[in-house]
Amino acid sequence: MGTFLCRLWFCLRRSRHAADLRREIETHRSLRQDQLERDGASRGDAERASRRALGNVSLSREDVRGVWTPGWLERLWQDAVTGARIVRTAPGLTLTAVVLVALVIGGNATIYSMMHGVLRKGAPGVDASGLFTLSWINARGEPRAENSYERYLRLATETRTLDPLLACGYQRVAVSTDDGTYAVRAGLVSQNYFETLGVDLERGRAPSADESQPGALGLIAVISDRFWHEHFHGAEDVIGRSLVVNGQQATVIGVAPRWFQGAWLSELFDIWLPLASYPQIVHASGEGADGRVAPVIMTGRLRPGVGLRQAQAELATIDARLQWEGRNGSERVTLVPYSATAGGDNAVATQGGRFLAVFSVVTLLTLLIVCANVANLMLGRTVNRQREIAVRRALGCPHSRIVRMLVAEGIVVAMLAWVAAVAFAWITSGVLANVIPPPQGANAGFAEWYFKPDAGVAAYALVLAGIATVACVLGPVLFAGRQPLTPWLKSGDHSIVRGRSRLSRGLVVLQLALSVLLVAVAGLAWRSLSMVGAVDVGFSPDNILLVTVNTAGRAEDSATRTQLLETIRDRLQSTTGAAFVSYADSVPRESSWTRVAVRADAASEPTRVEINRVGPGFPAVYGLGITAGQDLSRTAKPGRRTALISQHLADTLWPRDSPIGKRLLFDGHETGQAEVVGIVPDAFYSGFRTDSRPYYALLSAIDDPSAAAEASFYVRADGDLNRVAAGVRDVLGPAGLAMPIVAVRTLESQLAVITAVPRLLASMLAAFGLAALLIATLGQYSVVLFETRRRVREFAVRLALGASPQRIQSSVIREGAWLSVIGLSVGGVLSLIVGQLMRGWLFGVSPTDATTYLAVAAVLLVTTIVACAIPARMASRVDPLRVLREE
Repeated sequence: MGTFLCRLWFCLRRSRHAADLRREIETHRSLRQDQLERDGASRGDAERASRRALGNVSLSREDVRGVWTPGWLERLWQDAVTGARIVRTAPGLTLTAVVLVALVIGGNATIYSMMHGVLRKGAPGVDASGLFTLSWINARGEPRAENSYERYLRLATETRTLDPLLACGYQRVAVSTDDGTYAVRAGLVSQNYFETLGVDLERGRAPSADESQPGALGLIAVISDRFWHEHFHGAEDVIGRSLVVNGQQATVIGVAPRWFQGAWLSELFDIWLPLASYPQIVHASGEGADGRVAPVIMTGRLRPGVGLRQAQAELATIDARLQWEGRNGSERVTLVPYSATAGGDNAVATQGGRFLAVFSVVTLLTLLIVCANVANLMLGRTVNRQREIAVRRALGCPHSRIVRMLVAEGIVVAMLAWVAAVAFAWITSGVLANVIPPPQGANAGFAEWYFKPDAGVAAYALVLAGIATVACVLGPVLFAGRQPLTPWLKSGDHSIVRGRSRLSRGLVVLQLALSVLLVAVAGLAWRSLSMVGAVDVGFSPDNILLVTVNTAGRAEDSATRTQLLETIRDRLQSTTGAAFVSYADSVPRESSWTRVAVRADAASEPTRVEINRVGPGFPAVYGLGITAGQDLSRTAKPGRRTALISQHLADTLWPRDSPIGKRLLFDGHETGQAEVVGIVPDAFYSGFRTDSRPYYALLSAIDDPSAAAEASFYVRADGDLNRVAAGVRDVLGPAGLAMPIVAVRTLESQLAVITAVPRLLASMLAAFGLAALLIATLGQYSVVLFETRRRVREFAVRLALGASPQRIQSSVIREGAWLSVIGLSVGGVLSLIVGQLMRGWLFGVSPTDATTYLAVAAVLLVTTIVACAIPARMASRVDPLRVLREE
């Protein structure tokens, strides 16, 4: 190791060592010269004799350097110096190549940093080493993060590989302090929650084992730093203070660290409560009175010396036995490395991986397009250096040395691009972190934590730079390896630029084909989104306000909750500007409402139907009437459930009879039956759907009250929505009913959430596609321009023989058009293949949509004209006399 370090030190200070060696050799020579002069030789003869005595000084220097540093290290240093010369000898090419590669790598690294942060990073403040989340996979391969608290208790008792193992459930609760009542996110957690995550509280302590037992005397709570500062104003004596959670008195025993708001991205908590308090918090009764049915997420830390396979095998054995004992399900438990979305069944966790896969493919295609363009530039430089390469080869330079020189130049360009790309990603991610608003209830530094690049992002950018190096130097290396020496060593031939035609044209065709693929895919995505926007949802979403409130602290049972909702409905109905008001358990969202199987009778086939519990007047809020029958009643009918069904469902279940008075039979968890009292028009009550006529059943929330902690009120305004929203806040605020408001938004904005992820993906595809097309156009322009310069003598002869400038222009444009035709053909075939893979994502658009492909062809036609116009004009304006005189 010492020898290696000494040799490395020599390489770093080689100029100083070389100067010392020159002085030492000169000293030996001068001493020999002085000795010869003392022996009677003249000064000139003595100097010549002393030089002959030393022999080949350059060879001696090489021998000394061979002792000081190994040959491979010397050659590596020479290659690095040779490659770095490209910055000085071709600054324009270097700057262009670095900018192109840096932009594509930097843009990809920025998006990768964001997606990697959301999908792979742990939450702030969590020690993620050795943490794994339990996830249950059903027969369809769909993940489910939650399982019952009872299952957790059995697993925590029997496992010997995950120690400790935590459980965490999510509830929205109403919390009352001295300054008001608020709807906040609460985590119902096991006693070892903070210990397992490696989180040390900023103030106070974590719950003890006794305080976390069922029936413990007094409710205790740990609050977030944000809640402490917003609702207790950062009071130093916060420990021991009281607050009311869903009507239950609780004592604050701890404050979480500033950055910690929970272990999962979708659940940013403001308060943590013992899981044993679940029955008190949700006012559970019957089977849920002991809290064992509470849904929880489980995460554990591997014990020292235990491997992942061992833990996976143990948990699979335990869980299979528990499923067999309970005779329920055939899910498969698996351990997922902990992250902020690990094991989750939310949209980010389930769709994020697919989004990242699409992005990775787009990244590779864009990088190949840019690399093909840069390879063309590098190839042009190699073509112009053919005489230099030939002379090097003639003087004995091996082919491997030529290859190393070209590769070194590519590495220098890639490394400069990598540095610029990392800087670009760092700056851009910081800007986006300040621009993108954090989720509701998140700390101010939320986006910065998840978007900020780290070592993994830098490594990802380095891998892309490595791919870019190979892609950029492959063409020049292949070209340099097959060039003959003799023609370039003959006098006169060096004035003729030869080569690169087929290879460069192939690179341009590759760029155009991949650009067509990206633009076509982006076009299909945008066409699909436009079809979604053009869909007739069956009603006008304008002037509809959605107001979600938390009722947990004001209603201890379902009947009380129903009375409370009716009271709120009456008060909102009296608000100035409110035309119609109703309520429902669910609002339109990315996934459908609850789906159940219904039958017309026991012998009929089941039909999958979306259901929601709604209040009276719900269709009127949407601006719809009752097609047949009557609306849901405001008077409860004990023992009798009533429902409104869509026209399509009525036609399907009772095609020849009137459904009024008939009964819907439910399968699954919605057991029992409901009497159909009315039919409503077909409309997309739960948001956009791929079915033109979806099935809906609207159950009466009065007949069959729900125990949900939240309800959403739909308010149709006949005036200014802002004025109505202000009136709603007055009714529900501290001066009115003092109801905790979860969110206030318009129905239009809620519907926009459904298409947010596809719209983002389509925007990214469009941006990458247009950028790729622009780069491909520049590549096509450079190739056509190069071919034009090669054919200057040909154009001069043709013009001298009487060819018109228009004919010359058409020949140049025709040559560029052939490249576009080939690129369009190859890209079109690739687009058709990829379009078939996207069929499940497209709405109202076929993968072979003619409009999209015609638009892509038109765009490519325009870019071809732009790329070929300038070279064609240059070719038509050649002066035959000047060119032929020079030749």
